[in-house]
Amino acid sequence: MDTEPLEYQFKPFVFTLKDKTQPPVDRPLPKVDHNIACNNDFIFSYACGHSLQPLVNVGVTLGTEHVEGSLWKYNFIAGLWENITCRNFPGSLKFNSVLLSGSIIFIHGGKGIRYHNQSKYQTFIGDLSNEHNENGVEFEEIHCTDGIPKNGYGQPIIIDGQYLYSVNGVAEHEHEMDVYRLDLSTKKWKLLYEARGWHADTTYKFKHEVAYYNKKIYMFGGVHFPSTNTNAITGYMNMFQKIHIFDLSSNTWQYSQTVPDCQNSFCYPVNRIHHAWVQCVVQKEFVYMSGGYNGVKSFNDIWRFNLATLEWCLLKSFFLREPTYFHSMTITPAGQLYYYDGVVCKTHLYSYSISPNDNIQCAWISVPKLHAICWDAMLYYFKNQMLKSSFEDLKSLGIPSEYCRSITKAKSLL
Repeated sequence: MDTEPLEYQFKPFVFTLKDKTQPPVDRPLPKVDHNIACNNDFIFSYACGHSLQPLVNVGVTLGTEHVEGSLWKYNFIAGLWENITCRNFPGSLKFNSVLLSGSIIFIHGGKGIRYHNQSKYQTFIGDLSNEHNENGVEFEEIHCTDGIPKNGYGQPIIIDGQYLYSVNGVAEHEHEMDVYRLDLSTKKWKLLYEARGWHADTTYKFKHEVAYYNKKIYMFGGVHFPSTNTNAITGYMNMFQKIHIFDLSSNTWQYSQTVPDCQNSFCYPVNRIHHAWVQCVVQKEFVYMSGGYNGVKSFNDIWRFNLATLEWCLLKSFFLREPTYFHSMTITPAGQLYYYDGVVCKTHLYSYSISPNDNIQCAWISVPKLHAICWDAMLYYFKNQMLKSSFEDLKSLGIPSEYCRSITKAKSLL
């Protein structure tokens, strides 16, 4: 853990490395190809993909071992991981999407064999408030509706009210921009738009990201490769100068020019894949992108995109500690960005190395409300004392109930 000053200092846009106090057997293995979600108390990780081994003087071929799917949670206050007991749980879905809405977690899409175009369009829904029941969290699988959606993988999801939206991933070449909507009240899928291969820069697209803002879906990045080559590195990567926008009011796509960051030598993010991407839950017009790999080098830069103005902004004083890709990012409702897992590249005098990364790092990406800063300071000074106190004692000190509950959740892992 970083050396801490004697006095609390609120520092936005500065990463803090979280301490690791558990042995490796009690933590998820370092992996690639998975996603995370969070609330103000926990990170939730659907841990599935490939475990990593450190390699030196190699390209991007990682020494990997397949890992069966499992659901983990990490408590911010206690700094501890815990495996969540689940039933009817997806056993192995790489290139999936994970989304959290209240206590409901969604695990969507994915596949079983890496880079092979064979997969099922699956959606699993679980209520995390039931994790302490005898059988743990019981997941419900939502099946396709009359063949909709089509099979594919790498398809991102977003949620708005009772609707879950998905833009298809790698499927049958012409279906890469099909848009589907799941009505959570009826558990039925509906095709909103059938692409049929009509749009620019969409053929056999993979690892694209989406955001939702003002009744529109924004799609970024991705990699293309010919049907004879399914290597997601040797294909060509989408540029970030233009993005696809799907208007839900008219169910139509448009291809829009974005606004460069003219204050920097790099006006747009360098083309890349395997970067981390997250939409801010506090300021919903902002999305953040970090790291990634372009087949030659990995990155540690962080970019912010404004969905309202389509403007890019390179956060020059805010960057990952080391060039990283295959990592995951999430933002708490209070406004803290966390990134976790993936691959770290280190350059040496005559060589470079690729190492697995299971560190958790966090930073404030905006100035939160005063009560959030006060709570952060309280944890800095009095965390150990509060973890030894009862709920009633904390309440008697005037600590708000939501923070007393956070301490209770942390104590359950100790």
